[in-house]
Amino acid sequence: MLIAASAGAYSLGLWRTGAAAGLLALFFRELALPYVLISLLLAWRRSRWPELRLLLIGLSGYAIYFALHALAVTSRITPADLEASWTQAWIRFGGVRFLLTASRVGMLLAGPLWATALYLPVALLGLAGGSSPIGRRLLLTVGAYLAAFSVLGRPVQFYWGAVYAPLLGFGAAWSVPACHDLVRALLARRAKTDR
Repeated sequence: MLIAASAGAYSLGLWRTGAAAGLLALFFRELALPYVLISLLLAWRRSRWPELRLLLIGLSGYAIYFALHALAVTSRITPADLEASWTQAWIRFGGVRFLLTASRVGMLLAGPLWATALYLPVALLGLAGGSSPIGRRLLLTVGAYLAAFSVLGRPVQFYWGAVYAPLLGFGAAWSVPACHDLVRALLARRAKTDR
């Protein structure tokens, strides 16, 4: 939800709030790192130096926090824990099935998998059809998570979809104008070839 709040703040031009919410999401869950890195890349591309500085400071703070966390955890890892981690590897190449299962997190969780199989491409079409800065941010974010989760994640980790599933709602809402534009472009192309 913090990632969705961050995206909403960015869409309103509130970059400080957007960056802070994204960084706060990172401190709650490391899965927010791709979103923060995308925000960093977009700030750099737009030459928004104050935003870039804030994100770099936040990432530096997170690196220190994560290093301290790793030191605390490594002292408690047993040889049995290491053995279990190898047998339960995260790299699973779950592909489309895992993506559909992860994308169900939220309002689609109680519904059938086929409903998600319809919803996900429609939401992606809506995200791809947008040309606004927020549309690009959301498309990059959802695309990064879908690419990563097609390779990473065990079936029991379907809840990882909660990181990007709220952003699909933006795409679903934008899918109507995207479909309209797509149909109009196809009809114009067909009319042009018929001449």
